[in-house]
Amino acid sequence: MPHAQQDLKQRLDAFVRKYHRNEMLRGSLILAASLPVAWLTVLALEAVGRFGTDTRTALFYLFVASVSLVAVRYLLVPGLRLLRLRSGLGHDQAARIIGRHFPDIEDRLLNTLQLQARAEDDPSSRELLLASIAQRSSQLKPYRFTAAVDFGENKRYLKYVLPPIVLFAGLYLALPDAMEAPTARLIHHRTEALDMPDFRLVHDGALATLARTDYTLVIRTVGTVVPARVDVLAGEGRFRMERNADGHWTHVFRSVREGMDLTVVAPGTPDLPLRLVVLPRPELQDLQLTVTPPLHTGLPPFEQRNEGDLDVPEGSQIEFRLGTRNADRLTLRWGGNTEALSPDVNNRFSFRKTATQDLTYALLPSSDAVPLADSVRYRLRSIADRKPTIRVAEIADSLSFNQVAFNGLVQDDYGFSSLHFVHRIRGGSEERLALDRPRRREDGFIHLWDLTDAGIGLGDEVEYWFEVRDNDGVNGPKMTRSRTFIHKAPTAEELAQQLDSADADITAALEENLEEARRLREQMQELRRELMEEEELGWEEKAALEELLKQQEALKEEVRNMQEENRKKNEKQSEFAPPNEDILKKQEELQRLMDEVMTDELQQMFDEMRELMEELQDGDKEKIEEQLEQMDLDQEALEQELDRALEQFRQLQWEQQMEEAISDLEKLAEEQKSLAEESEKGDTPEEELKARQDSLNQEFDKIQEALEDAEKLNEELENPNSMPMMEEMQEEIVQDMQDAGEKLDSGKQKKASASQKSAGEKMQQMAQQMDSAMQQQEQESTEEDMEALRALLENIITLSFDEEDLMAAVGNTQKDDPRYVRHGQLQRKLKDDAEMVKDSLFALSKRVPQLQSIVNREISLVNLHMGQALDGFTDRETNLITSNQQYVMTSFNNLALLLDEVLQQMQSESSCNKPGTGNCEKPGGSGSKPSPSAKQIKGMQQSLSKQLERMKEKMKGFNEGKGQDGQRGLSKELAQMAAQQAAIRQMTQDLGKQLNEDGSSEGNGLGDIAKEMEEIEKDIVNGELDQLTLDRQQDILTRLLKAENAERVRGEKEERESRTASDTPREIPPSLEDYQRRKAQEIELLRTVPADLTPYYKLRVNDYFNTLEPQNRD
Repeated sequence: MPHAQQDLKQRLDAFVRKYHRNEMLRGSLILAASLPVAWLTVLALEAVGRFGTDTRTALFYLFVASVSLVAVRYLLVPGLRLLRLRSGLGHDQAARIIGRHFPDIEDRLLNTLQLQARAEDDPSSRELLLASIAQRSSQLKPYRFTAAVDFGENKRYLKYVLPPIVLFAGLYLALPDAMEAPTARLIHHRTEALDMPDFRLVHDGALATLARTDYTLVIRTVGTVVPARVDVLAGEGRFRMERNADGHWTHVFRSVREGMDLTVVAPGTPDLPLRLVVLPRPELQDLQLTVTPPLHTGLPPFEQRNEGDLDVPEGSQIEFRLGTRNADRLTLRWGGNTEALSPDVNNRFSFRKTATQDLTYALLPSSDAVPLADSVRYRLRSIADRKPTIRVAEIADSLSFNQVAFNGLVQDDYGFSSLHFVHRIRGGSEERLALDRPRRREDGFIHLWDLTDAGIGLGDEVEYWFEVRDNDGVNGPKMTRSRTFIHKAPTAEELAQQLDSADADITAALEENLEEARRLREQMQELRRELMEEEELGWEEKAALEELLKQQEALKEEVRNMQEENRKKNEKQSEFAPPNEDILKKQEELQRLMDEVMTDELQQMFDEMRELMEELQDGDKEKIEEQLEQMDLDQEALEQELDRALEQFRQLQWEQQMEEAISDLEKLAEEQKSLAEESEKGDTPEEELKARQDSLNQEFDKIQEALEDAEKLNEELENPNSMPMMEEMQEEIVQDMQDAGEKLDSGKQKKASASQKSAGEKMQQMAQQMDSAMQQQEQESTEEDMEALRALLENIITLSFDEEDLMAAVGNTQKDDPRYVRHGQLQRKLKDDAEMVKDSLFALSKRVPQLQSIVNREISLVNLHMGQALDGFTDRETNLITSNQQYVMTSFNNLALLLDEVLQQMQSESSCNKPGTGNCEKPGGSGSKPSPSAKQIKGMQQSLSKQLERMKEKMKGFNEGKGQDGQRGLSKELAQMAAQQAAIRQMTQDLGKQLNEDGSSEGNGLGDIAKEMEEIEKDIVNGELDQLTLDRQQDILTRLLKAENAERVRGEKEERESRTASDTPREIPPSLEDYQRRKAQEIELLRTVPADLTPYYKLRVNDYFNTLEPQNRD
């Protein structure tokens, strides 16, 4: 068969198959619509007629026949045709259907089939017919014949199918009993028994229950009639059942303990007999838990009985032991897992679990009879080991920028395994330091850290923090990190700016405090004049005194702030840019001077004045005048010390600026020489060389500016230093550097190298000359100061002898003797000479830091007592004159001792500074605060001892009736001697404390001496100068001699040990010991009892102190 004919046949066959499938689909819809209609019809007939067996049989088979007929006609026949088991649609019929569907085809398909038939019957025209058939087939090929059959046309039958189905389903859901009864009669159409009542009783539930539980019997009725009452018979009882909302009948039997026979009865239907079986309940009888917490918690094991809810630490081992009744199996539901447990020989169950999470677990006992019994549920709370917490407070040392203290608190629920301090310089690696492991669950710690240990330099930034790990033995130690602290060291420029700013602030503070001190002294003197003119102390004078005290307190606070600022500034400089030993020593001397500006004596004067103001009474005007006179003297000393501090601070500023300029110049010279070598080699690009040369030019400009600032500061000094600035050499250096830059611009590196080298050599030469000039200047200045000090010492000794001779002459001169006038004139001359010494000594103290403040105070006392002696010449009060002359001699002697000590110290230091000498006691400077030596204290005490001997003789004459005109002078002498003894005692205590600072007990002996001095103070205050007092004085002098010898031996020992370096133990910053320091200060205030308190109050205060001291030691 030709290909065209074959293709056409296959396409027609495909159409025929789809046509028959469409017939089967239509038949299925017709059958689906016919089935519920037919069944509802027969059900309706049966429900209404309630026919007998024959009629029901006929109806049933009529339904079956009608349904079968529809199925055969509309479903079976098309199926057989589809399977070609029966003749179906022919090709000609198919061609007509296709032609009707496709108007373009019409009869062409049918004609083509007819041509095929003719070609088979007429062989003569076969070729022509086949060609015509091929042409027609190609024309029909674009058409898809199967498209002529549309399955979607069957949708119109759905409106006949869905309503019967919905109606049938709705009736069965709404009236199940009405539908089920006739259905049952039709299905069992041959059974006569179905001709029974309209309903029957049905029990669908289980007829078994657990013992001691409620059982609910549920009965339902099946049929078209609902009974009015249903009862259940149990034993001898009859119980009426209740009908619930869903139409079921129920009755509850409470706490059923044994099986029983039940009979359900209802009128009009057969009884329903039932048997209720009671099953023994499987149940837990006892529960015992043993919990073993993890070792790291430190908690002991514990047991728990008959209570399954647990709160245990995570990782705890829990052992369960259970007893059951009526159970041979136990099911454990542990979280999401289920386990079946078997009993042991004692019919007990046991298992172990580890608490790892919060969960609910259930125990289900069961038996063969009761496989699903009630479960017992419990809650398990696994308490996780929390992360440790850490809080750290950073406490910076107010006196050190690199000393940091940390006060921390760590907390954990069980304990800790480690504590680390970690730090790293930004961009570097971490460095860890293991600290002591905290022992308690909540523990504090203190850590001291020196930032220099981290190797931090200028401009570096270091991060540091703490890490604490707990002792979690289940999940491993958990780490908590504190907040990160950051410390940024200043750059060189920032440090210079900070130091310059601090210098400016300190200078301004010194100037302001000096001006304020002068103004206060003027107010004090004005107030004294007003009091002398007034007979009584008025309201205005009281107000002026109160205002004066307030201003003095404010000045005191400002001075303290200035001292602290200078201390911080020195500390910062020492840590980031340590000066040389000479500058460092001068800084310490200046700091000592600033610390001694506000003396204890001045503060004591103001405290006593404040007490006088609070307890002001009639007759106190004279006391206030005397107090103001003494305060004026101390205020003058304060003014002098501030003036000294200002001058020495400026001098130190100038020296530091010069040292820094010389150091920077030396560094710049080396850099310039190095750049010259690179320029000469020619390996470095010209642009880089030029940029570096420009940078060096800028650095030299800064050095020139620094030298100009130093010159301006030098001009502000009272005695400017002679310092050549070498302007010509500076100009030559600038010219060489400019030439080097120009030659580098021109590409002449060799010539530029020569200029750079010349500039570097000149810088080095300039630095050497400046350094040499400074050393020479300092040496010459020291020699001049030493010469001036020798001259002053000789003048003081001469004045002392002259005063002693004058005192002897006055004592041997009668009041009416004409020589009394010449003695007064000589006293006037000595006072004028002492004034000159005072001015010279004050001027020298501005240049010599070694001169302590007591030097200026002693010379002021000399002038004070000389003035009082001159006043005595007016009325020729011999006792008043000689007592003041005695004070003058004592002060002169003290001055001689102090100046001699300073002169020896300056000579020793001068020898150290000279090249080739090797007799320095402490090369490089001591670096400690100078205190009065035991030798100086001994000299002062000797002088006081002589005064006491003379005073004892005077008091003896006074008691015999002599010298009544000197009563006032004698009392004043005793008060001044007591104050002098108090001052010596204070210096002795200070020296003892300084000796004990290293932890030794070398200062304890001086403490005992101070106590002896305090007893002498009591004797002086009470006016009891007897032989016992003089013996006590001799004992003190003997002890001081021993202390002087020990001091000399200690100095030799320190000289030997100074060659061996030792590590200084780190101390806790004062901010961590604030309470202890305040307490120590309070006790020290109690110790320094004023000399003029009565013995009773002094004893009471000391008793109070003695009760506090053991507590303080504890």
